[in-house]
Amino acid sequence: MMICRRVLVAVLLVLPLLAIGLTTYAVSLRALAVALIGSSLRIHSATDAQHELAEWRGRPLAQIIDRPLAPGGDKSYGVLLTNTLLSRLRVAQPTMAEMVITMRGTELRSITLRMVSERVGLSAVSSVEWFSPGSPRGGYHVDGRRPSWAVVEFLSGMSDPPKGARRSRST
Repeated sequence: MMICRRVLVAVLLVLPLLAIGLTTYAVSLRALAVALIGSSLRIHSATDAQHELAEWRGRPLAQIIDRPLAPGGDKSYGVLLTNTLLSRLRVAQPTMAEMVITMRGTELRSITLRMVSERVGLSAVSSVEWFSPGSPRGGYHVDGRRPSWAVVEFLSGMSDPPKGARRSRST
């Protein structure tokens, strides 16, 4: 009887601590995702991109991916956030947020923000900002059956926003 009481007390102490830890982890991931969007808004040149990447290298829970040189000379760098712990514990569906910065030499080519989730099948949203004239732009859906993947592309500086307005992205 005494052992059952000790086990019950231990479980009642551990469960709230586990819940607090998982909640802290989820809140931290959300804050990092918002910071990732803010980071993309501060990038207007290759120098800005290098500065933002340097800041992300020191952040916990963020994975920096240095992709190999692509045909044509484009070099990409990614900042990846995943909810691996929450999805493995089956608390949340697997979800990934990513910012990809593409440069050619010292020229900033594009910034891509992407979020992919497995809520119902595979759902994704991608926003691409191009910094090179003649780059593709426009919005479209991939997958003719239902819009499970949405992509929005636009040329940076395509049109000047009204005075006081800013481009914005939200989570």
